[in-house]
Parts: sequence; structure tokens; C-alpha cells
Amino acid sequence: MEKKQMNFNEYLLFLQGFLTNPQRVGSLIPSSRFLAAKVVESVPWDEVKTVAELGSGTGAITRCMKTQLTGSTKVLLFERDKKMRENLKAEYPDFVCHSNACQLVKKLNHDDIGQLDCISLLLLYISVAKKEVPCNGYNTCCS
Repeated sequence: MEKKQMNFNEYLLFLQGFLTNPQRVGSLIPSSRFLAAKVVESVPWDEVKTVAELGSGTGAITRCMKTQLTGSTKVLLFERDKKMRENLKAEYPDFVCHSNACQLVKKLNHDDIGQLDCISLLLLYISVAKKEVPCNGYNTCCS
């Protein structure tokens, strides 16, 4: 199955997100297709009925993940950056996009989803006053 690669505009979109809010985006460039492939290959996709991707960005992981999904797999994407989220909605119209992973449980309940079979996320670490602070969805990411 053909894997679509990220285009130049998506790199610029990611860079713009970083320059606008480096604490939230956390990197100058999105995850490479090689990292995305490694993340995705470790999942038994034939057993996954519902997946959430937290911090979908421009879709590096999403792009790889899509090639492994069955037609009935429900996908929830969470991305706080509005421009990146709009890009994801256009690129993946069959996936549900949300703005804030802090609302994950609320969205699951609203959509009557009993459980997630997989959560995809790459943890970011930001440097704050020379102290490493994990972006864990409760303090830095959800502020």
C-alpha cells in the first residue's frame, strides 16, 4: 500500500506552530517517516477497533497508521494547534478531530466509546528553568 509523504507546506505549518508556541509544539520539525513507521509497526492493528492519537500535528504518525487500519476502525485525533487540526480534518475526513486531549474521556463518553484499544502519542519534554518537565497532558499541554 502506498504511503503518502509529508509535503513542504506541512513542514512549514509545523514550523509555524513551533514558532508561535514552542512549549506546545515542542519541535522544529515533525516526526520523521522512519520514526512514524517504528511507532506504528509495534501495534497489532488487526485487534484495534478504536485508536486515539494525541498531538497529531501534521499527521506523521497518522499517515503511517492509516495504512494499517481496517475500514471499521474508529480514529480520534487530538491536536491543539488550529491550523494543524484544520489540515488534519482536510487530509483525514473519515477521522474525528478534537482540539484538546484533556477532553479525551468526555469525548469517549459523548461518542459512546467504551474503550480505546490503542493510544498513540510521542511524549515531549520541554526545558523550563533548566528543569525537565514532561508534557503529560495535565500541566504544560493543557494549560
